[in-house]
Amino acid sequence: MSISIALSPALITYSPFSHSQNQSELTTGGFAHSLYEKANSAYQQGDINTAVIHVKNALQQDSNNLPARLLFGQILLEYGELAAAEDQYRVALSLNADKSIVITPLAQSLLLQSKFSSILADITIGPYPRDINTLVYVYRAKAYSGLANLEEAKFNYQQALVIDEANIDALLGLSTIAKKQNEPIKAKQFLTQAKAIAPDEPYIAFFEGEQLRHDFKLDDALVAYNEAIALKNDYTDARRARATIHLDQNNLALAKADIEFLLAEIPNDPFSQLLHGLYLAKTNQSIEAKNLIAKTSEQFSQLDPETIDQFAPLALVYGYSQFLQGNLQNATTSLNSYLQKNPSSKQAREILAEIAIERKQYDLASDLLQPVAVDQLSNRSAHIMLRSLIETQRYNQALTLIDQLPDSIRQTPAMVNLHAVVLVKSGNAEQAIDLLTQKQSSAQGVAKNQAMLILGYNYLNQTFNQEALAIAQNLESSLVSENKPLTITELNFIGSAYLVNGDDNSAEQYFERALTIDKNDEVVKRNLAQLYLKNSEYAKAQLLIEQMLGLNPNNLNVLPLYGELLKRQNDTLAALAIFEQINQLAPDNLKNKYQLANAYLATNQADKAIDTANDINRLESLSPFALIVKAKANLLKNDNEQAARSLRIAFGLYTEDADKLVEIAKLQLAARDILSVEKSIATISTLDPNHRALHYLKVTLLEATGDVSGALALLQKQKQQTSDYYSIEANLMLKLYQDENALSSARKAYQLSPTIDNHQLMVRCLLLTKDYSGVYKQFEQWLSANPNDWQSWRKLANLYEQHGLSNDAIKSYQQAIEINSKDVFSLNNLANLLIEQEAYAQALNLAQTAHQYAPLEAKINDTYGWALVHNNRAQEAVNYFRESLARDHNNATTRYHLGIALQKLNRRDEALTELYQALSLSPNEDVKALIQQAIDG
Repeated sequence: MSISIALSPALITYSPFSHSQNQSELTTGGFAHSLYEKANSAYQQGDINTAVIHVKNALQQDSNNLPARLLFGQILLEYGELAAAEDQYRVALSLNADKSIVITPLAQSLLLQSKFSSILADITIGPYPRDINTLVYVYRAKAYSGLANLEEAKFNYQQALVIDEANIDALLGLSTIAKKQNEPIKAKQFLTQAKAIAPDEPYIAFFEGEQLRHDFKLDDALVAYNEAIALKNDYTDARRARATIHLDQNNLALAKADIEFLLAEIPNDPFSQLLHGLYLAKTNQSIEAKNLIAKTSEQFSQLDPETIDQFAPLALVYGYSQFLQGNLQNATTSLNSYLQKNPSSKQAREILAEIAIERKQYDLASDLLQPVAVDQLSNRSAHIMLRSLIETQRYNQALTLIDQLPDSIRQTPAMVNLHAVVLVKSGNAEQAIDLLTQKQSSAQGVAKNQAMLILGYNYLNQTFNQEALAIAQNLESSLVSENKPLTITELNFIGSAYLVNGDDNSAEQYFERALTIDKNDEVVKRNLAQLYLKNSEYAKAQLLIEQMLGLNPNNLNVLPLYGELLKRQNDTLAALAIFEQINQLAPDNLKNKYQLANAYLATNQADKAIDTANDINRLESLSPFALIVKAKANLLKNDNEQAARSLRIAFGLYTEDADKLVEIAKLQLAARDILSVEKSIATISTLDPNHRALHYLKVTLLEATGDVSGALALLQKQKQQTSDYYSIEANLMLKLYQDENALSSARKAYQLSPTIDNHQLMVRCLLLTKDYSGVYKQFEQWLSANPNDWQSWRKLANLYEQHGLSNDAIKSYQQAIEINSKDVFSLNNLANLLIEQEAYAQALNLAQTAHQYAPLEAKINDTYGWALVHNNRAQEAVNYFRESLARDHNNATTRYHLGIALQKLNRRDEALTELYQALSLSPNEDVKALIQQAIDG
């Protein structure tokens, strides 16, 4: 059982640098010290990620640098990485750091880890100043309390008082012990003594309120909380405690006042948000309560589990929230706490049973629901109970339970299907078929084969895949023995059974046989298209999908397949259009929301991706997927802090899923959240020490901290013939200016996996090695396989343009625009090229279109103005040049263009002013010559 540890403000805020030996006395000098200074400066400014990078580099340069070691320990302690902080403090002690500086933060790290024995072994009285020894005694006392050795705890508190008779922590600690030893008078005396020493200390009044609340003297506790708040109006701990009691007593108006104060003072505090959610639930605002919990889910991981444990209603709300997020361990802890206080809670039992099913703890699931009377079981609880009995092969109990269920549950189609499963598994297949036959048709004598088909589809729905395949094979044998041809429905079922069991060849044969009966059957076509997509046979999949959409362009069963096909063909813009179409047709389709969010990310539309993530949260409270989307979108916006925040919460939701943690760790690396990456890697190592991505994560982490050579050496210690290996190797080599070697590795990566990332890596390496013919060949190879990749067409066009190949550039820009008519950069660049080729009318049309899509972009306004000048509309052009210069004041080319426009309007003085201004902006030689020519002319 966990032990709640209360720390007074004095203990919590003690600084390792607060005593007489200051930081400068610990300095080791040199480059490491310079890095430490940078780390400390970043830390003081609140830039923790930069501080971590500098401090780790300082320690890498000089592992004996004590200021860096202590600063790292302090950061880790504040960050909640208690074990890592402890390690830093122990290393500092091994380097002969002044123990008086290290001992108290070390004690704090141990106490917060509940390492009580370690405190007693390592945190001892020494030749320290009096205030340090006082704290040592207090920490030792708390450790003894944690080990339930109250007499030793009492002795140490008393020793603290010998040194400092006014020490509040010692007096309140003795009060707590006296209360535990059933000495209420002594407890009151110590509390009174503390109040006499510090009558205006709100912490003491709050402490008294907590003691009274634990004694269930809620009215008296309210008096104490009122006193604490009177002494310190913004004492949020006291206000939260007071609001909780008001909610428990249904004093909703009083609770509301405290909650509104808390939301104003600490709007992001998860405890306060939960109180608000509970208030909304109690005032019959269930939808608003649910939305609020969804909104605050990203902060739940900040809640103190011990605090939650003390308040039963919050334990239920928090536990349910954690369950919805998939954080099963936290949910289990909180719901068990609630169940201890409310053993009759069906809601807590049902959620805990569902968690048990998820963990395949089937006996536990049935045990949890056993106390609930059968007629009180909800539909969901009945399904959970039956599933647990089926999985533990207690079929007779399952049949008995079904017989006892109310008709309203027993006769639902889903329960009938489960009933049939129980009958089959208990050896009563004929009864199962009869049951399904009776339920599916009121007519007598429905064929046994039809019942088998129903049972088989039921197995597929229940994901009993092997059983479904057995039914499929028996069904076919039965029909063949009866010399009956297989119907399209039977062929589709058999094909589906083979498909879910991984036999794609057999599945394809049955689907194709089905289509010979009805070539337009949509269900079969969808299954076959899905099979083709799975096996990357895109042309075949596209043919089937286009046939189905030709009959119904808004077919919501087919459109998702089309979107997936386009996505796999790297036609991201067309895929986005499909997912937007689905969203218009079915705005509450959660699965499509997932696809839509990813499509926005793929097309770099970060704000729309975030909006879609918020939509997902409205449909699916506390969605982990939405957190990942927000993190990726914020990375696109270069907002690493917001991205890291979402990822830290997402980490808490996936602590049992190594693959998800790998994805999160990669994103954390992109956000430069180094401490979180280390935590993710440690967790993955525990879950799956041989995970294929673990080594690469460690390599990339080393690279992120600036040690590129070390990262490359670590990577090459475990050489692998994989695309991931070669792409990482190539990127590291590029950073070390080993361009030729990088090209060799990039080529291997692309050969193994011709993805867009590996294509771009190849282009980069070829450009750095100045192999331009190789670059063009690479683009040709990529675009022949991915002709709808408009971004690659644009990049190729830009490359042609840089090398003076205007005609090739024009063709490639036209290809990009044909695919994406809203590609403003291709529109703009093509317009400029056409102006150079004197195709002025066509250039103006393109420039005008670009301006419609991006009216505030400086370069777009400049090009539009220049096209107007060449179409004899100089007066209009002046306005667009001035709009451009308002956003890019020092652009020499735009000022030259403005000067030319003014010359055409015979405003020579104004024109010369602009031209001379352009000349003063140090333009390149070509533009400089044009400006001078205009001045001279």
